Amino acid sequence: MTHAISDPAGAQGRLGMDMGGTNIRWVFLDRRGAIADHGVQQLPRHAEARQRVPGEIVRRYQGRICAAGLAIAGTVDDGRITWSANLGLADIDYDDELRRAGAPRARVLNDAQAAGLAEARIGAGRGHRLVLVLTIGTGIGGAVVLEGGLLEGNRPAGEVGHMVVDPSGPECNCGRRGCWERIAGGRALAELAAERGKTIVEFEQAARWDGSPEAVLLGERADAFAAGVDSLCAILAPEALVLGGGVMARRGVIAQKYTEALSGLRWGAGTRVLHSQLGDAAGAHGAALAAGDRAREHPSQTEANEP
Repeated sequence: MTHAISDPAGAQGRLGMDMGGTNIRWVFLDRRGAIADHGVQQLPRHAEARQRVPGEIVRRYQGRICAAGLAIAGTVDDGRITWSANLGLADIDYDDELRRAGAPRARVLNDAQAAGLAEARIGAGRGHRLVLVLTIGTGIGGAVVLEGGLLEGNRPAGEVGHMVVDPSGPECNCGRRGCWERIAGGRALAELAAERGKTIVEFEQAARWDGSPEAVLLGERADAFAAGVDSLCAILAPEALVLGGGVMARRGVIAQKYTEALSGLRWGAGTRVLHSQLGDAAGAHGAALAAGDRAREHPSQTEANEP
């Protein structure tokens, strides 16, 4: 279902898409950056059909976009999805697929990076020079935004969930043990609950009672979360830390304990702790912003001659 807002015929806008494990969301921004159209749809069950969806959405706006951005839950290398466990997709050159579908320019990035870019520019972190954005969901994703641009090195930076915090800890799908997200991410919390014969909802309810075994266990994971944040603050010294992702969006006792644990940071004492303003829309908006950056970096001849 798409809710559309009228847009001048022929306007060149930016399309941003966020493809998660179940749905794909998108937003179409006009030349002024205003929302001209947006939508969400459920993804097909089969991987081959899922793969085609971003290109199909681009075709709907063919002739009206100057660039398209795609955020995806997986690892990205130079426009190519190398692996997405949630989607069952690997080794797909989405930069090429989006351009063949009708996008003059394309930008593909990890979903946490896209959400981080949006939160830093137009969301909770707006107005801060250096922003660290963490998305706590199944795992822990991150993005570092400096003066409105994603911090990138020889590969996209921000895979903070794979900091090793306990070398003897549980095995991670990256091949190592004790990664931060395997201690403090949503999947790790769900496994902890299952060990006690509870769902994550039941575990969270039990953890409301101070002194309960669940409260003690959650406190240990919250301390591990805070220790990871403090390590990042020691390196980056961010002006603002924005917390997003599904675990924080629920605003339950887990989010409460994780946030409270940050009050004792040593290296992050001067960092403002903020909560996501854009929520589920952050990834699509970030992809659209990244697409706009790509359009400005590589303007067409017509755009280059405009005043």
